[in-house]
Amino acid sequence: MSAPLEHNMGDLESWVALTIARLQPAEQRKLLRKIGQDLRRVNRERMAAQTDPDGTAWEPRKEYGRTRRGRPKQMMRKLRQAKRLRVEVGDSLIRIGRRGHDSYLASVHHFGLTQRLQFGLAHYPERPLLGITEGDAAMIQESLLRHLQGMTS
Repeated sequence: MSAPLEHNMGDLESWVALTIARLQPAEQRKLLRKIGQDLRRVNRERMAAQTDPDGTAWEPRKEYGRTRRGRPKQMMRKLRQAKRLRVEVGDSLIRIGRRGHDSYLASVHHFGLTQRLQFGLAHYPERPLLGITEGDAAMIQESLLRHLQGMTS
């Protein structure tokens, strides 16, 4: 059971898609990979801060575990690792997501689903892990402009 946690480039402004389409395939992949890595970094920082893409804080986890120093355990610590949060680049597509069991765990938390555990059922509140904000869209446009300036100079 995996849910697609992706955002299609077609949702951005049309001029961005047209500009990317005019590039050579190798330049497209290079640009899209850079944009994907930037989006992965921003979403990882958002997960570390435990906030939704719109800036609201996640519902805190239940108090059942603490670290040795008495602090509550952080949520999504392993799910936000770069090796688990993959960037895949297609023709005109950037896909940021997970595979396998990581994908299942991420979708349970992202959509607020119920999961069967050894001791019974556990209902998780909705904690959106991935998303693109207006600031992220502006970052994508700036990255595109920097890439185009680098090509001309």
